Amino acid sequence: MAQPPKPTIAEEPYLFSFANADSNAARALVQREKYRDSVIPLIGPQARFNFWGEDYFFGRINNVGNASIVNETYLKPLRHTDSEEPLFAINFVADAWRDLVDKIKQLVDDGIMEPTGPYANLAAKKAFRSVTSQYHTYMTDTVFPLFSNLYLGTFPNENDRIVDVNSFLKVFTNFVEVYTKSTGPITISGFVESFYCSPLNSGLVISTSEDDHNGDFAKSEKYFLDANFDLVSSLATQYGFGIDQNAPWRFVADLRSRAMREYMIGVPIEDFDLNNENNEDDCGNPIVRADFPSIDPYGYSQLPGYQDIQRRAVGYNEFEDLRNAETAEEIFTKFYSTAHVECWRTDMDIVKIYFLDFYNALVDRQPVLSILKPDTTGICLKARSELVRRQVMTFEEFKANGSFGDKWNLKCYYLLRRTERKHGHSLKEVRNNIKDVISVYNFVDGNTDRKYLLALKYLQQDVIKPVTTRTLTINTVGDINKY
Repeated sequence: MAQPPKPTIAEEPYLFSFANADSNAARALVQREKYRDSVIPLIGPQARFNFWGEDYFFGRINNVGNASIVNETYLKPLRHTDSEEPLFAINFVADAWRDLVDKIKQLVDDGIMEPTGPYANLAAKKAFRSVTSQYHTYMTDTVFPLFSNLYLGTFPNENDRIVDVNSFLKVFTNFVEVYTKSTGPITISGFVESFYCSPLNSGLVISTSEDDHNGDFAKSEKYFLDANFDLVSSLATQYGFGIDQNAPWRFVADLRSRAMREYMIGVPIEDFDLNNENNEDDCGNPIVRADFPSIDPYGYSQLPGYQDIQRRAVGYNEFEDLRNAETAEEIFTKFYSTAHVECWRTDMDIVKIYFLDFYNALVDRQPVLSILKPDTTGICLKARSELVRRQVMTFEEFKANGSFGDKWNLKCYYLLRRTERKHGHSLKEVRNNIKDVISVYNFVDGNTDRKYLLALKYLQQDVIKPVTTRTLTINTVGDINKY
């Protein structure tokens, strides 16, 4: 039997928020508060996520406060998608998603759920987005054009100063001071910490719609008041998901959930079933597809009250240590240390590649400069034109240049991250911080690799410092609600 319909908005319109992208700041503030206080409770006691608030960094900043990105070897293709391109999520999240959607389809077929509405035929439209791919696009399509066209076009004397890599880096440093403070990051760590990244970058979020995040009334009516919402939100919990309260078409893997942990560590396998979904030829014979196995092992949940829930959860050896975990901290630590990679270790390695690419692109664009220089050969002081030929540099030559070694990396990384974080360090503090970092490098034992890693670790943990919890407010939501 289908669930009874919920009351319509017409009956209690005062409960609902009517904020949208066109709302002015004052109206948006009042309406967002109403959305928080009156609409969100409609979700009920089930797990929910607030990416406009306390969960802003979930899946992007690890449990010790460092920016991290998905180790893409842990991705798995999703079933039940509505996309021309394959979609991916973290392996155990993909398993849980498959079971959740299978269950919903079964309940619709059995007449327990309404056959219409946004939850009746769930299909993923968006999932994992590669940070490295987005970062590359950002650096090449945004940062470099701003530098080469806008900055050098506005300050032509700066362009004339660029005669080699050394002078390029000095000019680019000036650009970073101006650009980063007002616009955007340069390092991957800064990129991950910024609004350029979304929850989808975590590999833990699956989106089933492209609806407008700003339209409070529309999404409340379409999702929270849907006849299937209560059951779907309850089912999501059974399979380890929470719902994004500001985008109720997004399902978020709840790493704190015991149900999701079962997908990480696996359940005892009892049997196998043949997967015939969209997998038969004209004669009804199964077609083995390369992207998914045709035989699926399954077992049943071991959680009290969930024993009748079938799970296709084979588990993953990397998470076996969580079988006896008792705290959420243990789960987060294991997840991030396994399926994610901290950015600070390789930030400079990656940035240096882009620095060199930017320089060589300028050389290709203008290999010869005509520079006016004072002519002191005669009695009268005059200006004369001098041609300067820029030289392309290979990465091997760049690495071999002693000017850009470990100590330069440490100093450059500090200055970049200081600017990205908008640290208000005085000139004296900047000098002392650099001195301290270099001292660590000089005086710790070991080879140069160990010296560099320990100095970089000190820089990250004690100077730049991990991200502290920055709970967003309704006042700041406008910067990130499109994601």
